[in-house]
Amino acid sequence: MDSEIIPTHQIGARIIDLVLEATRRVVLVSPYLKIWGHLENALQTASRKSVELYVVFRRDKREEYRELVEQLHKVKARVFDLKDLHAKVYVNETSCILTSMNLYGSSAQNSEEFAILSRERSLVHAVNKYVDALMERGEKLRPKSKLASALTGTFKAAAGMVAAVAEKFDAPGTCIRCGTDIDYDSQKPLCPGCYKAWAKYKNPKFKEKRCHSCGVPAGTTMARPLCPACYKKEH
Repeated sequence: MDSEIIPTHQIGARIIDLVLEATRRVVLVSPYLKIWGHLENALQTASRKSVELYVVFRRDKREEYRELVEQLHKVKARVFDLKDLHAKVYVNETSCILTSMNLYGSSAQNSEEFAILSRERSLVHAVNKYVDALMERGEKLRPKSKLASALTGTFKAAAGMVAAVAEKFDAPGTCIRCGTDIDYDSQKPLCPGCYKAWAKYKNPKFKEKRCHSCGVPAGTTMARPLCPACYKKEH
């Protein structure tokens, strides 16, 4: 069976299964988030298997979710916020869950929810393209620099200034070919291994796979390593 309706009480468990079954990537799109224990364990397991993790939530929850974002960064998730997000979509490379349920473990206990799980290849492909487009329109949230994280209390204002400056020098980037996290430098958007392979031909217009800034799939090049959304933000 390529598609099935998931009973309300099973939705949370099936989202966890989707994370654990992933071999390449998982994208979790939900306006509102609350990462419960079993889901956090699943994300940690996926991260250890080098599965790429992406999370998207509503922009107006950015301040409220500051600690949660840091929690997600600890499992190497790439986190985005997006204005007016209402969709709830959970997808890996082979299956997707389309649902009314936010990423709250308690939602299935307190609300009547609806979900469809599908492994139909064309639908999963279309959903992955949809979430890629969401991330291109969203804003990637950077991990706090160690210096900014250490400043608290009366130094909060100073921490904000330090973080703004530190982001220029400490912001993580993405290798535009293999997706590995590297230092952000638009002049050096490839990791050492991929640069060695690129250097054999040195074609600055050769099509790569990812945006150097936000890490989402995009047709970038050495000459222009940013997706259109990130390029617009920086120019």
